[in-house]
Amino acid sequence: MNTYNEWLKKLGQSIQLHRKSNKFTQQDLAKKSGIHLTSVQMIEQGRKPLTTRTLHRICDAIGVEVRDVVNQTSVTKK
Repeated sequence: MNTYNEWLKKLGQSIQLHRKSNKFTQQDLAKKSGIHLTSVQMIEQGRKPLTTRTLHRICDAIGVEVRDVVNQTSVTKK
């Protein structure tokens, strides 16, 4: 797996962690952010790249700062 795909997966995991800690379902997040449920699912699985605008919409919807989500995504090269 390349570094970009690893980063996407970690970003999705971070989004999911913050979503769950704020007691949101994927459906809640989709509705509040205006992002289709399937897209939310694929983003959390690291299977769908997202724009910075989409990332901001997600973070605004769950009430976290973008930096808090992104700071949990470091990928180390082997």
